[in-house]
Amino acid sequence: MENIATLDEQDKRLTAMAGLLDEEGRLYGRLLDLARQKQRALVDGRLGDLEAVLEEEQRVLHTVAGLEEERYALQCDLAKQFGCAPGEMTVSRLAEAAGGPHGARLRERQQALVALIHDLSAVNQCNTELIQQSLAYVNFAIDTLAGGAAPTYGEAGQRRRSQALRLFNKRA
Repeated sequence: MENIATLDEQDKRLTAMAGLLDEEGRLYGRLLDLARQKQRALVDGRLGDLEAVLEEEQRVLHTVAGLEEERYALQCDLAKQFGCAPGEMTVSRLAEAAGGPHGARLRERQQALVALIHDLSAVNQCNTELIQQSLAYVNFAIDTLAGGAAPTYGEAGQRRRSQALRLFNKRA
């Protein structure tokens, strides 16, 4: 009778793990949507929209962190049931150990999560490049205003101070 109860508990935990992975997939999908919104806001220069997206992203990341804690606790329980250390129990190992429909479902959820995370990483990399380009432009504009980007020369060929410096230095 204890063996049946253990199998029933194991079944419930495996179902719960698949449910957690589904929820994480939904949240990572939301993060991907937000990353794309961030990209559009960066390209269009809509800082207000960017701020709202970043706030939403923080809320979603907080929820993901909570789910990760739940998933790890469940992973530890399942590791004990399958007789291995919690640190060794990955979703791949769990799917292999569970076998059957549970194993297939876990593999499917894992593959979907990996694909989402890959897409999210690609969009975030692009966003990083957009931000770096924007910073380079801002730095160039500041240097130009400060007279550092292009020296100004007088009629005799000697270098003279840029008119832009007068914006920042009243003595010029």
